[in-house]
Amino acid sequence: MVKATFDALTRCASHVPWQTVVAKKWRKSLASATRLLVRRLQMSEKKTFKVIQVASGNGRKPGQQETLIGLGLNKIGREKVLEDTPSTRGMVRKVAHLVKVED
Repeated sequence: MVKATFDALTRCASHVPWQTVVAKKWRKSLASATRLLVRRLQMSEKKTFKVIQVASGNGRKPGQQETLIGLGLNKIGREKVLEDTPSTRGMVRKVAHLVKVED
């Protein structure tokens, strides 16, 4: 990245500021990096809870097994940190006998 930036600076005319050249060249990656950082900050501020699968979904009703997969759990002992929303709470309630919840 440093070499590419240096090459861009050497090619640009002296009257064009180097920030403009770099911004044009890296605009897409800077925007995506900014979006990623904002998303991570928002996730860190939201409430979360931890779900651990303690029983198998085999032999259960199909809806319960699909709910486990939707929660990201498909093997005993798997742990997942989930965002605390009404939809995830409802999914956990549906398979409450198969999981353990830690706040």
